[in-house]
Amino acid sequence: MVNVVFLDSGPAVDTLKIFTQFLQSNPNEVLTIFWENIGKHSASQYQQIYSDSGLLQYAHIQTDNNNWPTLSEMIQSGKKVVNFIDSGADPSVPWLMSEYNLVFETPFQNSDLNRWMCTFDRPKEQRPMYVLNHFLSGSGSGGVIQVSLPQPDKANISNGINLENHAKQCQQTFKTIPNFVAVDFYEEGSDNINVFSVVSGLNNVQYTPKQIGNGTTVANTTTSPTKTQTSASHIILPKLFESLFSILSILVFLYVY
Repeated sequence: MVNVVFLDSGPAVDTLKIFTQFLQSNPNEVLTIFWENIGKHSASQYQQIYSDSGLLQYAHIQTDNNNWPTLSEMIQSGKKVVNFIDSGADPSVPWLMSEYNLVFETPFQNSDLNRWMCTFDRPKEQRPMYVLNHFLSGSGSGGVIQVSLPQPDKANISNGINLENHAKQCQQTFKTIPNFVAVDFYEEGSDNINVFSVVSGLNNVQYTPKQIGNGTTVANTTTSPTKTQTSASHIILPKLFESLFSILSILVFLYVY
């Protein structure tokens, strides 16, 4: 997760410029961004930073929530950045969609490897799509506020069979596979099980292990020639919409104060 205050990542527009450069270098990628609008910024402010960063040209506008395009169609159209915001959506900025009108999330605060849940958390009722939150948190102080801290020492466990079991449990509970799988430290896993293999399994896509990151873990997906290989450059990785091609895309949560 990218916290532009706590991690001192600088202005949001600078982060968005990195995404623009990534898409320019990787034309067959699809990016999904979830904004945590803690600072209650207006939709027009997001419009401005997207324009200034060059990312606005890629923003997808969804006009019919029952008929999402395929990944192939999004790539061909060039409109391949899907944007959600938890509060502050405005019809005047149609590409910045209200997350909780379309997506629900499973509980995101968990510090116990044995207590993953498959319940409605935000909002408290069914939506067409859902985020499977699967990352351990610890508490810490970020100046005057308490913050949740990731747990890198346990990531190889939480991103292994632990994640696979959680995904299967939620699939059974909600009668559908998750549209997004959110984890910390996507490159971590164990026993050839990681977020890539789990998402591949959910999509019935062949998985072939490959060393990445520090070379001690495996995370790679092999797809058929009709699908697009997706690389990952951030620490949260999802499956996109169930109605789209079965493939991985990059999911980034941004917090703006």
